[in-house]
Amino acid sequence: MKFTLLFIFVLTTTNIIASDSTYFSCKYRYTFQKDSTKSEIKSNDIMILLINKMSSIYYSELKQLGTSNFQKKQLDEKTQNAPLKIGPENAQEGASFFMSSDPEIININYINGEISVTNKFLEDSYGYKESIEVPKWDIATDTITILNQLCQRATTTYKGRNYEVWFALSIPISKGPWLLNGLPGLILKANDAKNQFVFECIELNTSNDITNEFRPYSNVRFVSKSMYKEKKRLFSQNLVEFLKSNGISVKNSSGDQIVRPNKPYNPIDLSK
Repeated sequence: MKFTLLFIFVLTTTNIIASDSTYFSCKYRYTFQKDSTKSEIKSNDIMILLINKMSSIYYSELKQLGTSNFQKKQLDEKTQNAPLKIGPENAQEGASFFMSSDPEIININYINGEISVTNKFLEDSYGYKESIEVPKWDIATDTITILNQLCQRATTTYKGRNYEVWFALSIPISKGPWLLNGLPGLILKANDAKNQFVFECIELNTSNDITNEFRPYSNVRFVSKSMYKEKKRLFSQNLVEFLKSNGISVKNSSGDQIVRPNKPYNPIDLSK
């Protein structure tokens, strides 16, 4: 049967969350395909979803860990008066910081119905805001068990992709990974029809030792969604072109403008 569900945040009717400052949290394994033509090559991240009665925050645990470790290394090397090594020659060392993990932070305010998406491109932080959009779900009768929770299947077309999700009625939170929302239970698993983007919940009520590491971006410049998406595309596809768009010329030792081929870019959000 086809349903058009109103977005009802039902935390007030459950004892999962005792106060505005107490979070229900879960951890997702996020698998994504950067190149839409190479299904055999996947990237991975670990995402955290924090939810209370007023808002939710969704972010990369690995990115937060990487930022924290990188800052600690900076402090240690400054204390020891040692130069901080940054650059391509130290790429393998830098990779241990998970600095390339998904940097996007999604904050949803259920009071004013607003989504805030923020990101950091080199030293500059950008973001955009839009109203909550609730997908139109087809709820099926199929069930599976995930993390000892009985889950029901639902499908939708959302932001340019077709999705299949599994939600837990026993956890009455109409939220899920990324921007997926609007079902009468927490989404524990989701994937698009091509399996280019897969979210699998691997832990409920994630430890505070992990969630307390979260730090939002500072000095965020909010722009239109179209401008934000263009900056994200340029930054992901071609760093040289991104820098040129910001008025920074990148030249080689001969003084010639450096030209780089575009990298594959396969954004999860295909909406305009």
